[in-house]
Amino acid sequence: MKDFLEKIVAAIVDDSKTVEILEKPEGELTVLTIIAPGKEVGKIIGKGGRVINAIRALCRLKGGKNLSRFLIRVEAKAS
Repeated sequence: MKDFLEKIVAAIVDDSKTVEILEKPEGELTVLTIIAPGKEVGKIIGKGGRVINAIRALCRLKGGKNLSRFLIRVEAKAS
């Protein structure tokens, strides 16, 4: 799922090298954290959260095949 999410986020942001994605299993749930600079966070979230909701929907479709559960978080990178 991390590789799939990296491809999606790389297509959205200007510089994909500044974005980091962490994957951490927590029981049955997998937490994917997108860490990006402040200006990129706005692009990832989108107006009214539309972009991040679309990303989550795509990941649900992809993860549905494996019956996996996950949570996607977006955090601003500390300067």
